[in-house]
Amino acid sequence: RENEALLMQRLPQTFKVLSTDSLGGLVYTPRQLMGKSEELHTLKVPRGGEYFVILDDGTKVWLNSETEFRYPVTFEDERRVVGLSGEAYFQVVRDEKRPFIVKTRGLQTRVLGTEFNVQAYLTDKVNVTLVNGQVAVKVPEDSREILLKPNENALYSQGKVRVSKVDVMKFISWKEGYFYYDNERLEDILTELGRWYNFTVIYEDLELKELRFTMDIMKYKEVSEIFELMEKIKKVSFSVNGNNVILK
Repeated sequence: RENEALLMQRLPQTFKVLSTDSLGGLVYTPRQLMGKSEELHTLKVPRGGEYFVILDDGTKVWLNSETEFRYPVTFEDERRVVGLSGEAYFQVVRDEKRPFIVKTRGLQTRVLGTEFNVQAYLTDKVNVTLVNGQVAVKVPEDSREILLKPNENALYSQGKVRVSKVDVMKFISWKEGYFYYDNERLEDILTELGRWYNFTVIYEDLELKELRFTMDIMKYKEVSEIFELMEKIKKVSFSVNGNNVILK
């Protein structure tokens, strides 16, 4: 895991507004103590990393591996806007006068105060999962908003949004310290595990990508233990060569 000092070195040199908290993340000083600033910060979390930040308004954000998060030092008076590529869990402080907006590739999520997860890695899909409260999602070129209720997920793909009831733990387990899979494709599982353990998979047989697994895994296990578990569940074999994992 990259340490805190290295992550802070990547931020703009405005450390007078930053402090560390007990979770090893960053806390931004409220605007009344430092005046307004429209400076944008970009926080990049590498493969194999995770991070936590408290924003100017008190909103808490947990950042998953291989994530880029863009946000202002202090928010505007009219709205609070952040940008995300990757995955984050938001615990937003309610402010009816200033909606909180998360911009991802192709989709925008608006909220007043709630808890939700946004998964927007560089694929053709974005997932917004509501834990509690209420959020509205919209495609920027479409004026209509779609309201989500708790335990609903909005899947954005190929320009369309589809809402469904879900088990939210499937989407937020990473924040709670484990991975939870319910009849998931092997390729999707290994893509997520690869971000955390920093490996790339080589499939000797492409049909293996479609194998399905149901299991939960503690995030801090050795990856070799996970491979052993999966080999017991299905007839697959993992061979590790540096950061490459050969599956056959």
